[in-house]
Amino acid sequence: TPPRRLNTAPQHSAVSPLSTSSPQRVRNHFVQMRDETVRYSGPTTTLPDDPHTLIPHGVGVARFESGELYAGEFHMGMMHGLGALYPAKEDGVVDAPPSQRGRFDRNRLVQ
Repeated sequence: TPPRRLNTAPQHSAVSPLSTSSPQRVRNHFVQMRDETVRYSGPTTTLPDDPHTLIPHGVGVARFESGELYAGEFHMGMMHGLGALYPAKEDGVVDAPPSQRGRFDRNRLVQ
């Protein structure tokens, strides 16, 4: 499975600086990510070069178009930190154990 890229910011080896805008918490907000629309609930920030686009940043929950659900930490729009990725279900109910759980680094499970 290719890694999920949740924003269009270039990847850097160092952590990207945060925008100077104040964080905003959203609930069931549709966020257009690089290649799909994600329904997201949790804190957001903006990219320094795009103050109008909200991206996940902090502890939140995202449901992907595929039906997969990620609950955990985000950093600058990427799954980054502790989290769990749950398999897709037709009815949208998460009742199965996560398919991936642990520490994510730039959308990849590393532990």
